[in-house]
Amino acid sequence: MEKLNQAKNLVLFDDKIRTAEVFGAYYHRQVCCVRSAADLEALRRFTHDHPRFIAKPLNGTCGMGVQIVDLTDEANPDTRLNDLIGQYCSGTDAGFIVEELIVQVPAMAQLHPASVNSIRVATIRYPEGAEVLASFLRVGRGDSIVDNAGAGGIIGTLDLDTGCVIAAADEFGNAFDTHPDTGLPLVGFQIPQWEQAKAMACELATIVKGNRYAGWDLALTEKGWVMVEGNARGQFVWQMPTQKGFWPEMNRVFARLGMKEMKNHGI
Repeated sequence: MEKLNQAKNLVLFDDKIRTAEVFGAYYHRQVCCVRSAADLEALRRFTHDHPRFIAKPLNGTCGMGVQIVDLTDEANPDTRLNDLIGQYCSGTDAGFIVEELIVQVPAMAQLHPASVNSIRVATIRYPEGAEVLASFLRVGRGDSIVDNAGAGGIIGTLDLDTGCVIAAADEFGNAFDTHPDTGLPLVGFQIPQWEQAKAMACELATIVKGNRYAGWDLALTEKGWVMVEGNARGQFVWQMPTQKGFWPEMNRVFARLGMKEMKNHGI
């Protein structure tokens, strides 16, 4: 990732507010960015249209700090909004983003209804255009509202030609043929509208010109695929379910880009 991306562009992916500014056209949902109490009025306007929404810390990872907020029955919504500002807008990385809730299609929701079950599509941008490098399904577990593997979710490595899950596991190496909560099959699950997802990821990959690698988290709604977030340092966790390393494939990428290949240093 350090070889393929420019460090100055990290903020475009790590800062969720900057991410929304750059890639907002692919969100297909309303968002509101809050950096301080000065943004309270904008937050009020957002919650007037969306009294139930999701809040995410500015630089959160692995789903940490993400919560669903429901103001529907709040007698004094401002109290709750000020609490959110106090919670998220302190410290060196102050700020948060609130988003209209993503309503996923039933085919994806059935896997684990509590979370939005997304796919990550990793891309490489070559001089002649972007290509999909690898992809995996992300599914939540238990009562979690997030599907991140780092938060206990399940990874389902996808076959790039078919969009079918070929193996599923968590970050601890536990393998799953079916979801432990819902009992639905994971291995063999077909991602709907797979070709459209790959096309969207390749389009996203062309936006930040100084970067060649990214992992795009996409969710499927009745209106089509939407971007959840982008990752300039998206981990190669698709190796875990298959127990197959990705070293040869990455060296082929470096060779195609005319870059020095990685060597074995005993790591």
